[in-house]
Amino acid sequence: LTHVRLHEFDRAKELVDELVDACTAVGERWNYAFALWLRALISLLGNDDATAAEADLLEALRIKRLFRDTFGLGLTLEVLSWVSVASHDAQRGAVLMGGADRIWNSLGAPQLHAKRTHYDEPAKTHLGARAFDEAHALGLELTTDDIVAYALREALEDVVDTAPASNLTKREHEVAELIANGY
Repeated sequence: LTHVRLHEFDRAKELVDELVDACTAVGERWNYAFALWLRALISLLGNDDATAAEADLLEALRIKRLFRDTFGLGLTLEVLSWVSVASHDAQRGAVLMGGADRIWNSLGAPQLHAKRTHYDEPAKTHLGARAFDEAHALGLELTTDDIVAYALREALEDVVDTAPASNLTKREHEVAELIANGY
């Protein structure tokens, strides 16, 4: 991570590839998931490759869900929200930011927020502040299990249906329906 912060992406990639190989060789999954997260971060920030980043993040998310790794889920959802914005899906990015914020709120401290502004501002510009806030609020309302399912594109209709109906405004329900239908 230090090499990423220093923008030494080539060196960071060498080290993370070694970690991926070592974990794969022995079947280790916890560190493997963190290595995938870091490789995704390098793909996004160092190579501007949102497609490769998303593939690694989705695999990491599946593993972190098995371990119930709340901190790791937060990190992964955070970067996945950035990938969504970078892939021109501001709506999905805003919902995922809301889900990441739900986790950060439960842990008491946001992570990576200094970097987030590079992604939430373009999402707000694209969607408009109100629509961004509504999508973000939807992410905040989803349970951790539901936001992970949403991130993995699993049964979106079921995910939206499990959000607490009494806490959603009419507009939030409309946004949820749009999301469930792939908009």
